[in-house]
Amino acid sequence: MAKTPCLRPRGPDDASADTSFSLLTGLSGNTADVLTKDELVVNDDGTFEIYVSGSPPPPGSGYDNYIQLTSDSTLIAARDTLSDWNVQQQSSLTIERLSGPPDSLFSQLGGFAIPLIGPAVTDNPTLTQLVSIIPPLADPPPLLRGAVT
Repeated sequence: MAKTPCLRPRGPDDASADTSFSLLTGLSGNTADVLTKDELVVNDDGTFEIYVSGSPPPPGSGYDNYIQLTSDSTLIAARDTLSDWNVQQQSSLTIERLSGPPDSLFSQLGGFAIPLIGPAVTDNPTLTQLVSIIPPLADPPPLLRGAVT
């Protein structure tokens, strides 16, 4: 589960025109779920937390802002749209990873995004552990960085 606090210490007059978090799946980036500004539960100080997990939220957990991953999830796109750059201020975002498989070479190479292979690995805890054995490259060569991108 990942907890994603987003700090927005500002008043309603200088808030973003729109903020959304979209869960994308597969290589084509199909939208599976969207959490919009109107749906976000925001604290009085302007901060909020988004919880992301492959499991549904535990009953009575109090997780208001929740995105449930699918086995073919590849990306969460965060959009913070400003309509008046002179008045509105951009949000700051902090991501805290609480659980999940360790970073790995398989993940770094985009293995989880490969159709059929990624979901098969994600759906099988043994395969996920197996592909997570090899750590990611600390400094991947430019060719590899460009190929994955």
